[in-house]
Amino acid sequence: MKRIIYLLMMGMMVAMAACTSDDEVTASSGEGTANLPLRVVITGGNVGAEGGNTTSTTTGTPLPTGAKMKLYEWAGSATFAEGSKTANGEYEMLSTGVLQEPATPMKWLAANTDHHFLAVSPSRDITNFSADEFLLGSAPESILDLLVWRTGAPVQSRNANNEVNSVDVELHHLMAKLVVNFTLNDELQEQTIQYVKAKNVNYKALINYTKELTDGTPDYLSMVAPDETGHRTDFPLTIVGNTKTYYQVMVPQEGVTTIEITMHTTSGDRTYLYTHKDAQGNVADIPLKSGQVTTLNLALGRTALTLGDITVEPWTTTVIADEVPDYDPGYSLSIENGRTWYNVTTYEGLYSWANAVKINRKACLRLMNDITLPMRTLFGEPITLDSNGIPNGSNWAPVGDETYSFIGKVDGQGHSIGNMLIKRRSSSAGFFGTVGDGGTTETLIQGLHLKDVAICVYGNGKVGALASIADGVTFENCSAAGKTFWDEYMYSTWGGLVGFTLSETKMIACWNEVSIALTGYNWVLRCGGLVGCDGYSIDAPSTLTLIGCYNCGDLSAVNGSGSYVGGLIGYVDTNSTGTLYSCYNSGALSTASSTGFICGSLVGTVHGLCSSLKSYYANIGRGSSGAGSIDGDNGIATDDLTSATIVNDMNSSLDYLYNNGSTSKRYNYYVNTDEATKAVKPLLIKEVTE
Repeated sequence: MKRIIYLLMMGMMVAMAACTSDDEVTASSGEGTANLPLRVVITGGNVGAEGGNTTSTTTGTPLPTGAKMKLYEWAGSATFAEGSKTANGEYEMLSTGVLQEPATPMKWLAANTDHHFLAVSPSRDITNFSADEFLLGSAPESILDLLVWRTGAPVQSRNANNEVNSVDVELHHLMAKLVVNFTLNDELQEQTIQYVKAKNVNYKALINYTKELTDGTPDYLSMVAPDETGHRTDFPLTIVGNTKTYYQVMVPQEGVTTIEITMHTTSGDRTYLYTHKDAQGNVADIPLKSGQVTTLNLALGRTALTLGDITVEPWTTTVIADEVPDYDPGYSLSIENGRTWYNVTTYEGLYSWANAVKINRKACLRLMNDITLPMRTLFGEPITLDSNGIPNGSNWAPVGDETYSFIGKVDGQGHSIGNMLIKRRSSSAGFFGTVGDGGTTETLIQGLHLKDVAICVYGNGKVGALASIADGVTFENCSAAGKTFWDEYMYSTWGGLVGFTLSETKMIACWNEVSIALTGYNWVLRCGGLVGCDGYSIDAPSTLTLIGCYNCGDLSAVNGSGSYVGGLIGYVDTNSTGTLYSCYNSGALSTASSTGFICGSLVGTVHGLCSSLKSYYANIGRGSSGAGSIDGDNGIATDDLTSATIVNDMNSSLDYLYNNGSTSKRYNYYVNTDEATKAVKPLLIKEVTE
């Protein structure tokens, strides 16, 4: 089959001389004595067909003013980018037909030596020629997608007549382009399209400039591979002028099947979903191929969206009225002490980080601002809450599970993630599923606050707003607040922050405001304001330390054959140890079942060891439905948690821990003066900065 590549033509005539004295061609040879002008035009055409090579007299549409091209040159070996010497230069289109050369003009590297060239526009610094990361919209000339030319056969500095050779550059489209045209029917004819999105788009590519055909010529159609490490999201399309045409440069890829359109009408916004199908009616990919423009012609009516036709044609021009805006993926990357950090600004960026953890369990998260998760599922369906605040779907999938755990770091910088909604059956739930690896890898979660949490798990749940299971993790200055948890089947363990703790797990200056209501059948329910169970079993013990932590969420577990409720810890398992330093509980506790229910103001019940130092509970913390065991309390009851004596007592303990190195930061309690919240949380924990 004949392989046809459609391209932009760029005429380039550059005389090049030596860059070093070792290879420099003398002036008498004629090389290096002049720099020929570089002419840039857009003509369109096929490789090898008419117009395939431009000359200095070729006419056409010039590249846009401001467009830049980076030219790489190396000499010697035909092995790509592995020549004896390498030079490069950046050219910029100043105006029509006027191209600015690099500050240091490029010259031939050596006389009568094989030379190889790579041209890339938009200009970019390439460090990995076999896996160059390209992010859509990351360059000012994003309308040009990524244009590339590479020499096939080597070029020499002089021809048979001893004349300086010219180098003709032919730029090829590596990306695809999607165009969507709309016809509005019925009453929609006068309405406005709010936005158009392609769903599940991969916006990051890895470019392999070394790809070749069997004859040694560059294989442009195969140079692009989508980077599948968590870089998919809904991608906006840009309107062309004031028409009903939208477009976007795309990474050539599979898996894009759906276009979302939102109409703004007098009766409110209306969303349409177009899902592409093949001739047999099966859901099929929208074809997105290198160097091709895929056009969808869609008709929107009162209640229906239909396909007129679809075309896939050569990309032969870039004449578009408006430039594609830079796409914001919602995060930036940084490498710090050998770790990759996702510096996240939007929920799309948060989703990208969560997907990246599946590949790199040490991928770290840093919140740059508060983030609110959307009221729609990960598949795009709307989420609603019933009268009890229970969601009908999930907008968050826990990071880490039984097959992989998160072992990186999180620095929330005091910012919050709001509206985390999870509904699952026979499973575990939380922001994290499993976090930590027994302390082998330092895993630190700090400054992360969850707001407006709503989690509903049916059956055998291990649930905590922050994590289902924490295995050798330190949580510092973290919190959760939100709607009521619910559970309606079998054995469950719930903590306001963490379901189960294993190994040496520590919480410092953390608090819970999530209310928990469990209604289980037949089996055991274990519920704690901070941790549901300290230790998973006799074979998986835990050493749990709580420093300056508190719970003010109401806890309730009913209908289980054995229910254990504790203001801070629900259950301390065999061979496990729990230690509480300067903690308090002000949440109301209750449990009721046919047999075996225990309600402890700080700890529900203890089978291992548990000790408390300067920890208190408000008298309201003991529920009327059950009595806690002696071991289950291990605290001091008080009618006034805000008394100077109690506050000073706890702060003296916190200061001691800071001074002996148990905490790296100094924390103290302060009396809450907010009239709206002080009845619920009388004391606040804060870092001492003065």
